Amino acid sequence: MQDKKTSPDDEICYRLYGIVEHSGSMNSGHYVAYVRRQTTSRDDTNDDGDDDDDEWCYMSDSKIVPGLKWDQVRKAQAYIAFYERI
Repeated sequence: MQDKKTSPDDEICYRLYGIVEHSGSMNSGHYVAYVRRQTTSRDDTNDDGDDDDDEWCYMSDSKIVPGLKWDQVRKAQAYIAFYERI
């Protein structure tokens, strides 16, 4: 069977839209999430996953903190990452 060959025009791209971070031990801990709130069009994405106008929200239990920028979020130690195909 022959592998499918693709041209650069057929490249599949993904954009990060959520991160789950765990702190604590294997027996006990806490999960928080960072979720992208898209404020630009889907076609206006940089290759590094950063859209200058997009903001991120920090979510922990009943606390939601909007207005984070990528520079703050990228320091998270991701346990799970969520991507969308673009």
